[in-house]
Amino acid sequence: MRNDLPAYVCVPGPNSPFLQNGYLGSAHAPFAVGGNPGTARFRVRDLAPAQEMDEARRNRRKALLHDLDAQRPELQTADAVAASEAFYAQAFTMLESEKARAAFDLQKEPDQKKDRYGRHRLGMSTLLARRLVAAGTRYVVIAHDGFDHHARIGNDLPARMAEFDQTFSALIADLEADGLLDR
Repeated sequence: MRNDLPAYVCVPGPNSPFLQNGYLGSAHAPFAVGGNPGTARFRVRDLAPAQEMDEARRNRRKALLHDLDAQRPELQTADAVAASEAFYAQAFTMLESEKARAAFDLQKEPDQKKDRYGRHRLGMSTLLARRLVAAGTRYVVIAHDGFDHHARIGNDLPARMAEFDQTFSALIADLEADGLLDR
């Protein structure tokens, strides 16, 4: 994690085995934001602590989890157990981080920028990806409907190009304005 954010995020989530962790082990699976960033009420579910759970209660839960893990140290080498521990640690860090919540909050973007990217799933997913990378996420994949149209390229692709052109040109203009294309 860097800046309390996961290293790999998939927006909205991995819709193909090619977007999973592959041979790297379960701890390297993507964080899936879930939902459609193109909707007005989009929020990453469970990114903030539950209202009824104060910090003391969260700390007691973390301590209990640690105590349970310590009971069977021989299990700690199993991939699934190591992955679970990594996910729990990441989840607690993100729950307690204002920086993480801010990175995922598309409401912080001005309406003009949202309009440039397009207020559709691809546009808002790309804007979210840009926010996450700027905040410290190393790798973001946007799992859109796909652009592999071998059988129906003449029918399927032209309808999608206006949306793609709007979104991609906004992303390039943003990166240029921030001097990030010079790196």
